[in-house]
Amino acid sequence: MQINQVLAAAHEGDATGDAALTLAAALDEEGHRAGVYALTVDAPLRGRVRRMAELPESGADDTTILHFNVPSLLSAELPTWNGRRLIVYHNLTPPELLIPHCPEIARITALGAEQLRDLAA
Repeated sequence: MQINQVLAAAHEGDATGDAALTLAAALDEEGHRAGVYALTVDAPLRGRVRRMAELPESGADDTTILHFNVPSLLSAELPTWNGRRLIVYHNLTPPELLIPHCPEIARITALGAEQLRDLAA
């Protein structure tokens, strides 16, 4: 059984990437094959986080964990993958709180909320 974690971006020092790497280390200690994959990977994390193009095809006994913190193409891909699929939700600020300060970020968080609703359906 393989346990793969996927995230939109792995940035050095970012809480989402750090959480995925910490979980991967714990899974590895328990004897599971665990990989971390991202659409974008900061140079210092290469080797510990692989690019999504390297994600192996999942089998019926595998698990894929989507770390959701921003909208991405991964939300549309997750339902198509075999095996168990989980979401770790890393929070989205409600768009209405952001509109007065940064309308573009508010638009992005609204899109993220829409993607979550689609995944839940």
